[in-house]
Amino acid sequence: MKDGRGSGPVIGASPDEIASLVTLHAERYSSWSVAAFHREYRDRHGGKRSYSWVRRHLQAAGLALKGVRRVGRRPSREQPLIEGVLLRQEAIRSDWVPNGTWDLVVTLDEATNRVYSGFFVDEHDLWAGFCGVRETVLSKGFVAMIGATWVPDCRSSPRPTQFGRAMAELGVDVVPTFPKWGRSDRNRTLAVMRNCLPRQLRQAGVGERRHANRFLNRYWPKFNGAFSAAAEGERFEPVLPDMRAAMDGVLCLKERLQVDVDNCVAYVGRELQLPARGKPYRRGREVEIREFEDGSMEVWCGRRPLGRYSADGCLVQCYDPDEERNL
Repeated sequence: MKDGRGSGPVIGASPDEIASLVTLHAERYSSWSVAAFHREYRDRHGGKRSYSWVRRHLQAAGLALKGVRRVGRRPSREQPLIEGVLLRQEAIRSDWVPNGTWDLVVTLDEATNRVYSGFFVDEHDLWAGFCGVRETVLSKGFVAMIGATWVPDCRSSPRPTQFGRAMAELGVDVVPTFPKWGRSDRNRTLAVMRNCLPRQLRQAGVGERRHANRFLNRYWPKFNGAFSAAAEGERFEPVLPDMRAAMDGVLCLKERLQVDVDNCVAYVGRELQLPARGKPYRRGREVEIREFEDGSMEVWCGRRPLGRYSADGCLVQCYDPDEERNL
C-alpha cells in the first residue's frame, strides 16, 4: 500500500488499525475537522499515518465528507483574512460537567474564529459581556466592530442599551447580525465547543466552575491552534495607558439623574447623599451615576467625581476637596 504524498511504500494497514482509527474519531473527535483530528492522532495517540490516509479512511467510513472546508475558512478567497475587524460574542448554555449547567461566554474573531476570551458563568448577563470585551481589548487592542445576537441589558429604556453605550464610548460599532459567509463557520465552531469541551473537562477531572475556568486558560491556545484560520493581517488599534486606567469607568452601568431635595439622588431604591455640605447642588441639577459589577457606585457631575458609595448606598469616599477624603 502507498501512503500518499511521496512518502514511499509503507506497511499495509490491517483491518484492526482502520477500525481503531474509525472508533477513535467516532467516540472522541466526531465534531473535529479532519486536519485537527489528524494532529491529535499523531501528537497524542502516536499515529504514524499521513493526513491523506486518515482522511481517505474516514471518508470511506462516512465520518468525513468530501469537499468540506476546514473550520475558519471562507467559501471565497477574494478577500484576505484580516484579524481584528469584527468580533463576535456568543453565549452557549450546556451541561458542561455533571451537575454543572453554565453559560460559556466566548469572544472571538469573525474572520479567523480565533478565541480571545472564553469563560464559564452561571448565567450570561451584561457583566459577562463587558468582561469578554475587556479581556479582548486589554490583550489584543481595539477593533472596529463587534456583533452579538443578544442585547445584554438590565434596564428597559428607549435610549441605547448599556452595552451599546459602552461600545460607543470605546469607539466600537455594535452590529446585530453577521456577514452571511461567516454563519456556517460560526455554527461549526460553536458545535465543536459544545460537543468536545465536555469530554475534555471530564478527562481532566474538572467538576467546579472555578476549576473549569482555570482549565480554559490552558485550553484556548490549543483550540485556536486546531480550529482557527491563519490571519493574513490584523487591524487592532493599540490601547493607550490612560484608556486602560479609564476602562472601569466605561464598562459599567450609567444613568443620568436629577438631584432631589436635601441634596440627594434616588437610584434604584437607594438614596445617595451628595458630599457637598459647603455648596449644595441645586435641586434638578443633573448628575451621572456609575454602578460597577460589585454593586458599588460613583456619582459624577460633568467630568468631576463627587463620591464613591457602597452597594447599600453609604458614602465611603469623598472626592470633593472641601470634604474629608475617607469617611
